[in-house]
Parts: sequence; structure tokens; C-alpha cells
Amino acid sequence: MDSRHAPTAFALSSFSSLLLAFAFAFCFSTADVGATGEELNLPGLDSDVLQRAQKSADFGLTKLGDCQVCRALVKSFEVGLKATERGKYEGGDASWEERKQGSYLDSDIRFIEIQEQLCNDLTTGKDQCHTFFEKWENEIDTWWEKGRKKGDKLYDSLCIDSSKVCCPNGTFGATCTPCPGYPDSICSGRGKCKGDGTRKGSGACKCNDGYFGEMCTKCAAGYFKANEDEKTRVPECQKCHPSCLNHCRDKTPKGCEVCKDGFLWDKDYGCLDIDECVELGYNPCKRNTFCVNTEGSYECFQCDKACDGCNGDGPDNCKKCAVGFVKKDNICVNAKNEERAKQMELSRYATYFGLCVSTCIIFRKNIYVASVIGLIVALYIAVAEYTVRGGSGSNSNNFFSDLFSSEIG
Repeated sequence: MDSRHAPTAFALSSFSSLLLAFAFAFCFSTADVGATGEELNLPGLDSDVLQRAQKSADFGLTKLGDCQVCRALVKSFEVGLKATERGKYEGGDASWEERKQGSYLDSDIRFIEIQEQLCNDLTTGKDQCHTFFEKWENEIDTWWEKGRKKGDKLYDSLCIDSSKVCCPNGTFGATCTPCPGYPDSICSGRGKCKGDGTRKGSGACKCNDGYFGEMCTKCAAGYFKANEDEKTRVPECQKCHPSCLNHCRDKTPKGCEVCKDGFLWDKDYGCLDIDECVELGYNPCKRNTFCVNTEGSYECFQCDKACDGCNGDGPDNCKKCAVGFVKKDNICVNAKNEERAKQMELSRYATYFGLCVSTCIIFRKNIYVASVIGLIVALYIAVAEYTVRGGSGSNSNNFFSDLFSSEIG
């Protein structure tokens, strides 16, 4: 983009972004969205649920489904159990309290202490968790008094049996229907059952990358069958080489059935990358940009600002110099800087000339003083030129060390 238009483009871009921000703010301020988006902390929820909840959080929509709320409550309760597992009765004589009221670990006091912190460790769905607890408090209390002592799990008792918001693993829907392949080979072990463990979902298999079919038993386009389970006859699908279009026989370029655009078939090596920057016979990039080959394609990059057309990056690859730049030592440099450098060089030589003239004048009056001054002037000029022309720094020690090393060489 022309630098003269950059401020205008930036202003327009900023103004558009501001309008877009106001539009989103208006939409979300008028919508009934519940809690604001925060970093999610949903212990025990599967990755799909977390991803959906995170996407919702990005837009301020963080309401969880009933099963997810119940799972979060159970996990929070388990945090409380862990935090109080080394607890004891407060007071002067804990042993007496144990004998009188029974073990602290099974006591109502411990249950109350857990309740007081329940759901507070959540950063998403906290209000829903509290509401769910209030609704099912009696059932949780019954589990604490009876079910827990029989070995029943809180998740099974609360989420599956009492509230009926979740299903056992491997089942889905309102009646907890078994997923395809239940119980040992759900979706052939190559996918997930939609709604697994909840009272929702269709139960259809969501296949992993590289698989498709009702039971995820086929290799998808871009994958090939590498191995096959002898017992289940389910294939192990591996990704084709990037140069292959859709189908292949193995993971090498020679295993491709058809090459992608940007690749050319070679009988010895298979699909080989085409260097569009060279083999097309013309520059595929627009003016004042240069071409860089990539696998299967190419990219165009802007030439250096010093160039008017270029063959690569940097001012040393210019076809010719842009306005305001001149070529020096095959590099396009700023014309103003070059002119300033010439003026400084002339000024430096004029100074040297003046010093020499002054030395000559002194020489006519006192030969000894003139000799010393002449030596100093000569040394000053030598060091100055050495520094200006890129020697090892301005330090005189560097000058003499370079001088002596060159003499020895």
C-alpha cells in the first residue's frame, strides 16, 4: 500500500472496528445470556463439552446442560471430600467426640463443611451448581447417610438414578439407549457416540479424523488403510502424503493415485513439487513483489522499499532503484543519505588539507615543532580514515593491533 494512504486506511479500519464492537456490545446487552465469559474450570467434563462451553464463554453464553451441571457438582463435592479427609472434630477432646458421635469422616459436621464450600471452586456454572444442589439436597443427604456407606457413588445415585439427567457411560438419550458397538467396541473404537453419558444426543458415531461410516470402519478421503485388526476387521487409517489428492496406497509421494495442484507426477519419485517461481516461465507475482516457492504452491512478498522491481528480499536484489534511491556497490541506498555522506567526506578532506597547510606554516618557523605536529596530524588522519572506513572500532589499540598484524602477515 502507498505510504501516503496508510493513515487514511488505518483510520477507516479503526472506525470499522469501533462500529463492529458497538454492534456486538448492543446485541449482547439486549440478550438474555446469563453469566459473563470467564476462563472455564469444569472438572471431569469431556473435551467436546469443554470446547462447546469455551466457545459459549467467548460470547458470554456459559449456561451448561443439566448433566454437565450435575457432573460439576459431583466433582466439586469430591474436592470437598479430599479437603476434609484429614479433618477432625473441633474442641478440646477430639477422642471423646469420636466416641460419642462416631467417626468424623462419616459425620454430619463434615457433610456441612463440604456443603459450605460446594460449587465455590467453579468459575463457570457456579450459580447453576448451587441451584441444582438446592433442588436435590435431600437426595444428596440420603446418599451421605445411606448410599455412601453401602459403596454407592454420588454420580450414579444423583446424576443417573435420582435426577435422571445423565446416563451410564456408553448409553445416550432419554431412556439411556446403548451406543453403537456397546459395550466393548463403541463406534469401533474409532469415534465417539453423540450424547454418550447424557440424556440427549442421537447416538450416531462422530468418527475420528481419517474415518467415516456408520461405525467408523472406513478410511476417509486423504487416508489409506495401513493395517487391519485381525479380530474386528477394523482398519487403521493413516494420512496420505500432502502431495496426494484424496486417495493413495501408502504415505509416500509415490503412493498417490492423483497429484494435487502444484505437484507433477514423476514415474520414479511420485508427486513432485512444482517450483512455480521458475518453471512457469513467467513471474506469477504482481509488480514490485517477488516469488518464493512453497510445497504445492508459492507466495508473493513485497520488495524492499528501495527497489522498483526485485528478484528477492533486500536492497541488494533490486532490478532498479526506486525514486529517491541510488545504486552504490550494487545496493540501492537513500539518495539524501548518500549526498550527505559525500558532503561529509568533502568536509573531512578539507579539514585534513587545513591541518597540512597549518603544519607547513609552522614548519617555516620551527622545524622541530613542525615535525612533531606533522607526525600527530598524520597519525590523526590515519586513525580517522581507518575508523570511517569500517575498521575495528575507534579505539587506537585496535588500530595499532590491526596495523601490526597486517605487517606481520
